[in-house]
Amino acid sequence: MEEFADELRREGFQEVHYIPFIERERWIPKYVQAPWMLYGVGLLYGKK
Repeated sequence: MEEFADELRREGFQEVHYIPFIERERWIPKYVQAPWMLYGVGLLYGKK
């Protein structure tokens, strides 16, 4: 995924962030942290 984020930066996106393993983040509600819901999911966000 980091390679994809780097490619987006080359395409003109000024700000690209990737958070891997989002199920481990504290700000995710407990009912969504169930492994079968978010296991292995990452969050990609940014602005152009």
